[in-house]
Amino acid sequence: MHESMSGAVQEWLLHETYRSEQAITAFLEDATVDLVACSVCVAASGHKQLVISNTADFSPSCDFQLLLTKLRPGPLLLDDIPKNVSISSVSHSRVSSLYHALKNVYTPLLGESDGSELSESDSQLQGLVRQLEAGLGSSLRQGQQVKDYAAELVEPNHAPLSAILRPEDEIQLWSDLAASSTCPAGLQQRAASITQKFAHVSSKLQQVRKASGALPEEDALDLIDELHQTLEALWELEAADAPGGFAWGQRRAQHFLKLFAVMLTGLLQVHCPKQFWQKPFGDVEASLYGAQRLVNAWSRCSHDLTSLQWLASPHTWEGRYEDKLFDSLNERLDEVLDMRETHVELIELLAADSIAQSAAAQVFAPFGDLNPFHISDYATPAWMTAKAGFESRMVPIERCISQQLQEALRTIILPALTAAVAQHADRASGDQKGMSGDQYLTSSDMMQVFKALKRYSGLLCRPAIAAALQDELLAVVQQIDQYLDSIQSSFEQRAQDNHRLQRPSGAGTTGINLPSIVDDLMWALQCQQKAEQSMAALRGLAGNNRKPLAHNAAVLACQAVAKDLVKELQAWKQTCLSEWNATTVDKLSNIKMDQSGKLMDMDSRNGRIKLHYNEDLVVLLREVRQLQSIGFGVSRDILAEVDTANKFYRHGLLLKQVVNFYNNSATEIIPCQKPMLLQAYHMGNSAALEGYVRRLQEVAEQLKQKNRMLKTWHKVAGDKVIALIGYDLVSGKDKWAAGIKRLRELFIRVEQDGFTMQSQAVWRLHWDHQIHKALAYQYCCSLESINNNLAQIDISLTVRQGRLQFEPPLEEIHVAHYKNQLRPLLAIPLNFKGVSEASERPGFFKRIMEANVSGIAKAYAAAETLFGQLQAEPIKWAGWVATEVDDLAQLIDEQLHEVADWDNNLKALKASAREAEKLPNEVHIGCYTINTQPVKAAIERQIKELREELLASLRRKALSHKNEVEAFVSDAQATLGKAATSIEEIGTARQAAKTLVSSLPHIMDCRRHIDDSNRLLKSMAAVGSVGVGLGQPVDMADVDNAWDAFTAQLQQHDTHLDEQKNQLQGQLARQVGEMKSRISGFGARWQEVKPHGMPSGDPALMLLKMEDYSKQLTDLQQEAQQMAVGCAHFSMEEPDFSQLDTISDDISTTKAAWSRFGEFMTQRASLARRDWLSVRDELWRIEDFLNQWSKGTDGQLSGDPVAIILAKEIDSYRRCLPHLKFVRGTGWERKHWTQLFIMLKLVTKGPDAVTFDNLTLAHFLDKADRLAGCAEEIKALNAQALGESVIRKALEELQVWGLERRFTLYSYSSTAGTKSCPLIKEWREVMTEVGDHQSLVASLKQAAYFHLFKDEAGVWERRLAVLSEGLQSLNAIQRKWVYLEPIFARGALPNEQPRFRRIDDQFRQLLSGTEADPMVVHFADIPRIMETLQQMLQQMEICQKALSNFLEDKRSVFPRFYFIGDDDLLEAHLKKLFAGVHSVALTDSKNAITATMSIESESVQLATAVPVSEQVESWLQSLLTGMQATLQGLLTSCMQHTDFNSMPSQVLCLASAIRFTQQAEQAIEAGKLSSLQAELKQQLAEYTAADWEGYRVMQLKIQALVLDLIHHIDVVEALISERVSSSDDWGWVKQLRYYRTGRTGATALVVKMAGAALDYSWEYQGNAPKLVYTPLTDRCYLTLTQGITLGYGGNPYGPAGTGKTESVKALGQALARQVLVFNCDGEFDFKSVGRIFMGLVKCGAWGCFDEFNRLEEDVLSAVSQQIQLIQGAIKARQPSVELMGRSIDVNCNAGIFVTMNPAGKGYGGRSKLPDNLKALFRSVAMTLPDNEIIAEVLLLSNGFASAKELGRKLVALFGLAQQLLSRQQHYDWGLRALKICLAIAGRLLRKHRSAGQPVDQVAEMQIIVKGVCLATMPKLTFDDTARQAF
Repeated sequence: MHESMSGAVQEWLLHETYRSEQAITAFLEDATVDLVACSVCVAASGHKQLVISNTADFSPSCDFQLLLTKLRPGPLLLDDIPKNVSISSVSHSRVSSLYHALKNVYTPLLGESDGSELSESDSQLQGLVRQLEAGLGSSLRQGQQVKDYAAELVEPNHAPLSAILRPEDEIQLWSDLAASSTCPAGLQQRAASITQKFAHVSSKLQQVRKASGALPEEDALDLIDELHQTLEALWELEAADAPGGFAWGQRRAQHFLKLFAVMLTGLLQVHCPKQFWQKPFGDVEASLYGAQRLVNAWSRCSHDLTSLQWLASPHTWEGRYEDKLFDSLNERLDEVLDMRETHVELIELLAADSIAQSAAAQVFAPFGDLNPFHISDYATPAWMTAKAGFESRMVPIERCISQQLQEALRTIILPALTAAVAQHADRASGDQKGMSGDQYLTSSDMMQVFKALKRYSGLLCRPAIAAALQDELLAVVQQIDQYLDSIQSSFEQRAQDNHRLQRPSGAGTTGINLPSIVDDLMWALQCQQKAEQSMAALRGLAGNNRKPLAHNAAVLACQAVAKDLVKELQAWKQTCLSEWNATTVDKLSNIKMDQSGKLMDMDSRNGRIKLHYNEDLVVLLREVRQLQSIGFGVSRDILAEVDTANKFYRHGLLLKQVVNFYNNSATEIIPCQKPMLLQAYHMGNSAALEGYVRRLQEVAEQLKQKNRMLKTWHKVAGDKVIALIGYDLVSGKDKWAAGIKRLRELFIRVEQDGFTMQSQAVWRLHWDHQIHKALAYQYCCSLESINNNLAQIDISLTVRQGRLQFEPPLEEIHVAHYKNQLRPLLAIPLNFKGVSEASERPGFFKRIMEANVSGIAKAYAAAETLFGQLQAEPIKWAGWVATEVDDLAQLIDEQLHEVADWDNNLKALKASAREAEKLPNEVHIGCYTINTQPVKAAIERQIKELREELLASLRRKALSHKNEVEAFVSDAQATLGKAATSIEEIGTARQAAKTLVSSLPHIMDCRRHIDDSNRLLKSMAAVGSVGVGLGQPVDMADVDNAWDAFTAQLQQHDTHLDEQKNQLQGQLARQVGEMKSRISGFGARWQEVKPHGMPSGDPALMLLKMEDYSKQLTDLQQEAQQMAVGCAHFSMEEPDFSQLDTISDDISTTKAAWSRFGEFMTQRASLARRDWLSVRDELWRIEDFLNQWSKGTDGQLSGDPVAIILAKEIDSYRRCLPHLKFVRGTGWERKHWTQLFIMLKLVTKGPDAVTFDNLTLAHFLDKADRLAGCAEEIKALNAQALGESVIRKALEELQVWGLERRFTLYSYSSTAGTKSCPLIKEWREVMTEVGDHQSLVASLKQAAYFHLFKDEAGVWERRLAVLSEGLQSLNAIQRKWVYLEPIFARGALPNEQPRFRRIDDQFRQLLSGTEADPMVVHFADIPRIMETLQQMLQQMEICQKALSNFLEDKRSVFPRFYFIGDDDLLEAHLKKLFAGVHSVALTDSKNAITATMSIESESVQLATAVPVSEQVESWLQSLLTGMQATLQGLLTSCMQHTDFNSMPSQVLCLASAIRFTQQAEQAIEAGKLSSLQAELKQQLAEYTAADWEGYRVMQLKIQALVLDLIHHIDVVEALISERVSSSDDWGWVKQLRYYRTGRTGATALVVKMAGAALDYSWEYQGNAPKLVYTPLTDRCYLTLTQGITLGYGGNPYGPAGTGKTESVKALGQALARQVLVFNCDGEFDFKSVGRIFMGLVKCGAWGCFDEFNRLEEDVLSAVSQQIQLIQGAIKARQPSVELMGRSIDVNCNAGIFVTMNPAGKGYGGRSKLPDNLKALFRSVAMTLPDNEIIAEVLLLSNGFASAKELGRKLVALFGLAQQLLSRQQHYDWGLRALKICLAIAGRLLRKHRSAGQPVDQVAEMQIIVKGVCLATMPKLTFDDTARQAF
């Protein structure tokens, strides 16, 4: 059967193939066939098949079809393809294909026709085509099937959607149906309704599509909003005739949503900026964020419609809407933004690294011109490729910035985050304790940290960076987790509080106008916001799913916690609101208004008026109003009642006031009847009680069941921990990990059973302690056998460069052993994590290591022993390895000489090779196995190499001897065979023969050595142990033959020499005769050439001839000498050559005379050849040259022709020398040189033309006469050139300055957060340069030749004038702008805001232009710049004047404003207005101050809350008054009962001082000072013995009291020593005493000292450290108080560090005065000092002017007059005084003090005060304080018993350190450093005591030494550290 079917299929396939071939052939060859159709059809079997035919038949089974038609009849030729063949396609349906072809191809083509083809009927044809297109489109949109021109209408919701390609097509469909006359009435009405809904959308669609240029973001967003509303309305539109009863079905709606998404995608693609990847992020940022907003808007719109609104609609949406293409676009946008933002962060971080920054600029190169919004299957590969290139380029940059980010995380973000989390936790704990004032505090610090994290989020999500920063990022996540835990804890606590109070959330109120429901919901909203901010920060750290990061697990876990917290908060909010709604609805029946009843009536029983407007209704109104204001809904029942109540609310309140007034005044309640008004509540409902007991029993039963279950789990956990004890930590490491994992899984299962993590905390901690025990046991065991349990490690012993070493090197083995083997085991307790949160933090198991210190030390010692054995192993093998030598062959050649030496060494090598084979292949040492095979191989290789080198050396030695023999024989044969030409050569030949004979023994030894070597080489070659060629003997056959020939020649040598001697004697006689003839001829020629008298012609030529004859003479003399020597050798008569000596003398004499002239010419030529530019500044050389030769010719002119020639030359040069200085040409131009050349008649044209470039000295020397004749004209030319040069140079300098000088700008950012602005710096340099150039131009006008440069100089003169004036104006404007901009940016002076905004815009525009073009000269070219600057300056002055007037009004009300700047005044910083106030506490409503707090967190509750209002100066004054009244009240309470916790430090010290004054006077009068002293010492012991560690405020209070108490004890000791017996004695009167006056207010307390009585000012001083009392302090206080009483000021003076300013401040603190310290410098003027005086006088403060003598003399003079007026007014108790033209109220508590350093050496800038000014102050000399007393007091205050002895030694130690140690700038051995040491010692002492350790004198000494080391050792240099050993 199967075979028959296969045959049928094959037959059918053959048939179809045949038909297809026939159809194609017919189309190609048959003239009657014009078409071939290729169709893809679906066969009956379901498979697709290709059908080719010659008919256009698109059957129902056809998917698509391709048709080819002929454009001319006939068969197709090759040339007809493709121009005469038309191609068409059909898909979906014939009508659809025709419609799309018309719409997309032919209609546009016909519309663009130029008339060439459609000449006459083009418009008609176009109309017909459009009509056909419109008809077909309408039919397709309506779903009609076009058959034989008859259309059948289809229900639109069921119609095909193939023709709906754009949103406009959908709209057009319904518009066509609404306008169709054949459409059914119901459908037509439905279409009209839909068309009406789409009406507004259609026009906006077209507007958005046609937009050009930038992305039409706003229009598109409006379109989405409009479309949202339209689609929502369309979905709800009902139609009875439509399927489902709704006009617009889901199928069409879903298609429309996707079409609109496609339209948005295309919109983004079209409007994508060109060169998107090349432009900076700022240029494309708006486009990207705009695209993101559009995509998000449409995503929200489609999600809200399909997932929210349409699901809840009667017309329900079915299924889930998805648009993968649009989702891909959204993801692509996120990717692009991520890359671009990351790139921006990179550029910011790499600002200092130019190389990395240039690399960062190229990271987008792979993207090229890729459009990021192209989302398709075709564009995705290109995108992924480009993205991969981007990632690869980012890798090196990420490595570069990882370190910077790590530094930022470690030093900035993590510390800030930790501090912020801790602060939030503290606030949360404060909330739990009822500190409602902080309920609504937002965590601004966390916001700043989250902002910093967001800034780097793009980089932190990069995988490489995240991997490098894994530890830091995990730390960040842990801190955020802690932050969420604190929020969770706060939330749980609040929920528990609400439950514990048994009230629904919102019941009651928590403040004056804040209902508790609003309080709860606002608090929950804040917590939710914090959690959501944390989630946003975590999302930034986690990145996206495409980038799995190492820390993502922790981030995801933390995100889950945050999400759960948000859900809990939302649920709690909903619960609170639901409970409130339910409770309120229940109460409505009791509080609702009865509109038909009476509003109020009279109670006949008591005559009281009863108002029917319920008070609870007023509360309800307030609650509903506040709930709605924060966005929460209220039920309809409540809203209906609230609406009713609102109508009568105002009237009800008015009536309530009337009724309350009437009732309270008309009736009275008898006191004894008040208890009768109270009612007791009893539990009288037994049913309720029974239900309560039943519920309690149920809870108890549940508790038992859970307890049994927990016991079971506890036992399981115990078994698992016991099992861990048996696992070794080294070999069973995996078992330990599995065991801990199973334990954690157990706890997770327990949690799943309903026990939360928080409830398990104690249980988990218990099992962590059990794990601790098991781990400690195994850890100890592992340490004892650590080396036995380590895994075996293979290493190798190798030879490298002649040295034995391990592979890997021993250092790496050492490091790896500790790092990979030892350290992981030892560090297990550090990294081990248990099952509780406590053990999750590192260090929980750290105590195990601390308890096994000795075991760890033994483990390290065992490791070192092991490595000692390893290190010794190479030494054992060292004897087998030969030392590496540079040249082994050379060493062998130097050490071996005889053949026996080679033989012995070869035998030794053979024996060593046999021994090396016996060496072991492996050595085992501990856990290491050493492979020695590489060493053995190296040994064998060395033995082989040495053997081969020995043989090679032996053969080289033999060859060397052979060469020596050959050379000897060759040289000897040459010597013996040489023919002699003189008697000397004959003698030399005989001597050479004797030498040869003497060398024969050595040559014979060489021959013997060669024979021995050959025998040894042959023996080694026979053994076969050498390489090829090394054992071959040296061939001596040729040497032996030559040796025989040499021997025969040596025997015949003497006979041959005698024959040659006879021939040479005859030849020498003939040569002597010829030589004599040549000498005679040479003498005759010289006489003819020799000059006689004055020479004719060129003297130089004569010198050349004489030089030639001199050379010929030398040659003749040499030949004559050789002939004389030859005659002597042959014993012949010596020849006579005396004529040569005569000729030689004559030539030498003549040559010497004429060489002087040659030397002169040479020197002259060297000068004349030099170019004029180089020689013009060295004319003295010419003069020296002439003077030198003039001296040489003096007295030699007679009879010396050479001297006459020299004299003439020198004279000609001297004549032109004086005029050369005028043609030096300095500053000359080309035109001046041209004029000079014309004067001197030098050639100026042609090839020989003289130019400035080729001008030499010779040109002037040759024109000496002409130069002297034109002397005057040349002088004038030189003067003109120099004058022009000066002007030209000055103008060139101006031009260079103009081209190079630029403004130096910096970016200024205001503290108000406004946009940054560029500002100019270095004003002084620019303005100084402009002024200098103005002076330069003015001086040029006086020049003689200025008229030649008048125009250019005039331009610069005008430009510089504009620059000078303009820059001065701009400088003033910039200074004023910097001063005013922060003030106006914060909204000050609303009336002047428009003016300043205009100035601000002009200023920013001007400076931005300057930044774009920073050239200074271009500033002067700005159009109308001077007019603009003048206007800006005037407007600035108006703004500043308005600000000054405004601030002056504020200062007049609250004088302390005089002490702060204008910008600070606008913000009213409390810390700058009140010395002791750092912050304040507000009420819940934030409208009143309830307490003040110092910087050390000491809180003072105000007696009366101070309301806070818009008038800052008013409530600040009220705060001052309230603070003073509070301190007075607290003092009264403290005098009755001392409460250290509630009383501030100031009040405690004040009460102590008052008591001491009373006690001391009583003791003086009673004579019981000793008893008082004992009481005080007992009290001191009690204070110092108390330990207040951890209670900072209380500790400061006790220290302050201790300091005062020590002073009181010193005072009593002084009284006893001075035997004071009366309170009027000077010893007591001179002390500072405190008395209560019995009055109230500011005069309630008076402070006395000697004759001074000063009021206590009640200024809160905080709890700042107090000054130690010393005798110097008492003397200073005494002088200052007496001066104040007399109406004068105080003047402590002395060197630096003597406590001048501190003493004034301390006295002010003792009197509760506000003391302000001003550091005087040169910038202080009398106006600023006068303003300070005004503030001091008005508010009664003290002003201390530090370094007063640094002020200028004129300022001091003006200040002295002001001080006189002030002091006069205070003395006379005047109510006011006239200062700076204003009447100022006088507060007599005011005081003026000055401190001064000595004037003179060491204190620059100081001067002596004028006598009239000095008389206004009472001076007190301040010397260096007694450090021993200060140290003793501070030690006592810190609790040291032996303070006196310790203080003395400590001061001595510091003195020795200052003397003995080196002088360093950072060293400080003064009082400040001493105090630091004492403070550290105090903390150490308190820590020592808190640990329960005994403290004796030795312990105190050790603590002091430790404190000194901690404070001083870190700052010592290395040498000083060794020198100072504590």
